[in-house]
Amino acid sequence: MPELVTDTWLAEHLGRRAYRLVLRAGERFAPDAAMPECRALRDLRERDFCFCKVPVDRIDQARALGRWGFYLVDTAVQFRKQLRTRPAGTDARCRLAAAQDAEGVARVAGRSFVFSRFHQDPAVGRATADRLKSCWARSYFVGQRGDKMIVAEEGGKVVGFCQLLVEPHARFVIDLIAVDPDHRRRGIGRALCDAAERECDGVEEGVVGTQVANSPSVRMYEGLGYRLAGASYVFHLHGKAHQ
Repeated sequence: MPELVTDTWLAEHLGRRAYRLVLRAGERFAPDAAMPECRALRDLRERDFCFCKVPVDRIDQARALGRWGFYLVDTAVQFRKQLRTRPAGTDARCRLAAAQDAEGVARVAGRSFVFSRFHQDPAVGRATADRLKSCWARSYFVGQRGDKMIVAEEGGKVVGFCQLLVEPHARFVIDLIAVDPDHRRRGIGRALCDAAERECDGVEEGVVGTQVANSPSVRMYEGLGYRLAGASYVFHLHGKAHQ
C-alpha cells in the first residue's frame, strides 16, 4: 500500500498541507483500486499538495500517477564520485560560512534557480519557487538543515554557496548549490565543489543531484569526475483549489 508522509517544512512554506507519496520498490501501484480506500489521499486532491519520485524504469508507476492526477515536473539525476584524492591548492574566494553570511546566501538562493521542480511547475509560480530556495538556504543558519556550508565571496559580497550534508567517513551530499547569475562563467561552481571535497577530508564519496534539463550543471559535475548513478521522475499533485 502506498504511504503518505507529511512534509512539515514544505507545508509551512507553501501555506497548505504537503505530503510525499512513497511507493515501495517492486510494488505495483494501482490508484484506481488502492487509493480510494484512503481518505487522506482523496482529500488531498481537493486542496493539498503532494509529490512523488519514481525510478525512470518504473513506467507502470508513472502511468498510474498520471491517472490519479499527478503530472511530471522534473527528471532528476544523481551523480557520485569516489574521493580517492583531493583537489590540489585552494581558491581564495571560498571559505566556510559564518553567521553574517545568512542574508547574502539567502539572496543568492532566491535569484539563482531556474530548473528546480518548483520553478518548472506552472502551478507554483516563480516568486514562490524563489522563496522556497531562499528559505532552504537560510535554514542552515538556524540549525535546521545542513552540516557544513561553503561560500564564495568576491569584492566582500557572497556570490555563491554550497550547502552540505555529511556522513562522517562515508559520504557528503551537495544538498544545495548556487552561483549568483551575475557571477557565472568564472569557475565559482567548480571552486565550491572542490572546496567541499577538501573540507570533507576523510569522506569516501561525494553525491550530488540535479535536473536532466540543467545541462550546464551536468557538464560541470561530469568534468569534476562525478558519474551518473541514477535517475527518477518527479511528479506533483495540486489540490483542485490550487490548480
